[in-house]
Amino acid sequence: MNETAIVFTADQTAEFQSAERDTQPLAANEVEGKTLYSLISAGTELNLYLGNYLREGLGWGTFPCTPGYASVFKVDKIGDDVKDVSIGDLMFSMGLHRTWQRVPRADSHVLPQGLSPEIALFARIMNITMSALAMTSARLPSQVMITGLGAVGLIGGLVFQRAGYEVFACDPVEERIAMARQLGLKQVFATVPKEDPAHAGRASLALECSGVEQAAFDCCAMVKKGGEVIQVGVPMVRRSDLYAQELMLRIFRNSVTFRGGSEWQTPCHPQMAAGLQWLAEGSIRVDGLYEVRRPTNPQQTYQDILHKRASKPCVIFDWQK
Repeated sequence: MNETAIVFTADQTAEFQSAERDTQPLAANEVEGKTLYSLISAGTELNLYLGNYLREGLGWGTFPCTPGYASVFKVDKIGDDVKDVSIGDLMFSMGLHRTWQRVPRADSHVLPQGLSPEIALFARIMNITMSALAMTSARLPSQVMITGLGAVGLIGGLVFQRAGYEVFACDPVEERIAMARQLGLKQVFATVPKEDPAHAGRASLALECSGVEQAAFDCCAMVKKGGEVIQVGVPMVRRSDLYAQELMLRIFRNSVTFRGGSEWQTPCHPQMAAGLQWLAEGSIRVDGLYEVRRPTNPQQTYQDILHKRASKPCVIFDWQK
């Protein structure tokens, strides 16, 4: 059966291509269906699109490849051992950008009643900082600082605020500040509040979500003695002339625990199930955070994201037309 998919064929080259759908019989534990929407990751996918993973020697990201981050599909086939899914159910998965999805039942989730499929996609972004929430030693109602209010940092701030922490967030971009306030973050600053006694040296945890070196330095200075910094944003590109010695000195002087924030350090699927429920109940809002496009001109879309021409922080592909 001929279908279509987005394929990265070379550095900074995305094409909309025909793709052959698997005609092998469905495994007993699998579900399959037509894609409704898929979400682009402006971090992971953009680094793949730019060939950064290959250049960094990380062992993956060869061309050609079909990218993807999160998808919602409508079930039209069910494996014999799958008893809790019905034909026509809408399901979330970490699926690829293509017209169909075929995944193990254990790697997918039936959408909660009333949750719109495009909103459900954000459970994947929520998972990144929900992993940090599961790992942190910071106890409620500690202060948590967020640096960088792209989609990951903004949603991370909402996740920690929803969990009961006192969150304050920092980003120099006015549009991001406005979006954060619109979606419910209560304390948002254009610069790190280093002179504010209500925040300076008082956070138990800082989530560095920008991938910018200076932000990591600021996080180590802003947490209290014995505090924790989780590096969520991946610093794939060097943006400063700061030295590692300076960062190490701040870590030493403040007895900081500094760790990486990979989402794969904790079980993803229970967290994503919780994320779907929070989205369904409206305790995490993402309205206004995304725009919807057709997938037929992916090169334009990825270039718009790369050069910050997209109208919203996130772009969703609509595969239905």
